[in-house]
Amino acid sequence: DSSGPVDWLVGLYGYRFESAGHFFIQFGPNELFPYPAPLWLNANHVANHVLQGYAAFGQMTWSITDEMRLIAGGRASKDDRKAHGFAQGIVTGDAEPSSDYFNLFSLFFPPYTPAPLPTWSGDESWDNIDWKLGLEYDSRPGMLWYATLQTGYQPGTFDSIPGVMALESNLMAVTAGVKASYLDGRLVINDELFYYDYSDLLTSAWNAALGANVLTNADSRIYGNQLDLSYMPQEHTQVRLAVGYLNARYDDSDLGVFDRGQMQNSPDWTFNLGLRRDFPMGEGFLRAQLDSRYESSYWGNFMHSPGLHQDPYVKSDLSLTYHAANDAWTLGLWVKNLEDTDVQSAAAPGSTVFDPGPGATFLEPPRTYGIRFTMRYAP
Repeated sequence: DSSGPVDWLVGLYGYRFESAGHFFIQFGPNELFPYPAPLWLNANHVANHVLQGYAAFGQMTWSITDEMRLIAGGRASKDDRKAHGFAQGIVTGDAEPSSDYFNLFSLFFPPYTPAPLPTWSGDESWDNIDWKLGLEYDSRPGMLWYATLQTGYQPGTFDSIPGVMALESNLMAVTAGVKASYLDGRLVINDELFYYDYSDLLTSAWNAALGANVLTNADSRIYGNQLDLSYMPQEHTQVRLAVGYLNARYDDSDLGVFDRGQMQNSPDWTFNLGLRRDFPMGEGFLRAQLDSRYESSYWGNFMHSPGLHQDPYVKSDLSLTYHAANDAWTLGLWVKNLEDTDVQSAAAPGSTVFDPGPGATFLEPPRTYGIRFTMRYAP
């Protein structure tokens, strides 16, 4: 924080991430798989994975006038990823497979002679420079206008299918908006327009039939508007409203089967309504609160499998809570998902042949209710 019109920061960043693991699905022995030992589908196997990188970054804020500021920043990054493991396949053995496939027997080489599964490996590095330009303007006390142009990036990754590599993703983002308060702060309005242009956005979805993630890269564009409003008409009453429009579409992809389609888990419209009313009671107060959310329809995976379509829904939460003085303790009743709406939180196709077909859909909780007591202790 300099004494002049320019403030700045610089920094260094580094990280190292290591992981390993495997995921097997067991079949038989039973009527469908009458083999002397269980069959194991190697859905995913990573013997060793190391992702590491470092970066130098900086940002400057130049106060052109007392009301206007120019922001400029940059980041130079270097990342590398190394990994290897065994590819998908079917093996057989009396116990769940370990990392040593050479002690397993391959289904495809009767009479079960030792044979390892094929392996995959990769070693990739990325160098990237990102930048940021922004302008801020205080048109009056309590009102800020801003516009930002910036880039972003994330490293690529490996697929467990030998020779398949997901590319790095690059982003160009444009945002512009206003943050304003009125009526001595009782009314706050924030609104932002945004446009995101992704090159080779990493896209993945779990396939329950394959027992593995399907990875691809897709050029994508996302634009929309986010409006957030908070209003206190009275001292103990607050109304919150959020309206979001999101046009998220794939422009191009390696698979070519979902071009110009809606991105997964991306409803075009969302509405959030919150109502809160406090009733003073002695030294404490009783708080009644309603939070309700609407989402338009969306797809559970990027390939738009018909069985994984989420219809529009409304879901609301209610609570009535007494707060003692200084919030020393609280006691309240609550209900979540008042409408008992079915909402998918994650979904995956369950067939590689029939579509729509059986699927694996995970749902958010149904209507639940209960009582909650909290107590704050300060020694």
